[in-house]
Amino acid sequence: TPDQVENVMAETAVDRGAAGYDTTYGWGFVNAGAAVAAVYDAPTECPGDFNDDGVVDGGDLGQILKLFNTTDCGQAADINGDCLVDGADLGLLILNWGPCQP
Repeated sequence: TPDQVENVMAETAVDRGAAGYDTTYGWGFVNAGAAVAAVYDAPTECPGDFNDDGVVDGGDLGQILKLFNTTDCGQAADINGDCLVDGADLGLLILNWGPCQP
């Protein structure tokens, strides 16, 4: 609806001037990418985020260490898809450490 579009545009705008809405800048500079991402529920590419919390962190590290040296193809911890959870997967997890990018 028009109201929903207005809300998303306001919530994702890059604020300018005084915090929040002001008469000089309105809600701020339009951030079209953030607005689309806010309404488009596409999966986020985030190798290593095994618990789907949007962050590659210690919880994910624990999962990969638990499965380290297993050879079961299809394990989420097998990030590179070579059917072995090993140092290469650990390296990819560390490379992606932190918040997932939209």
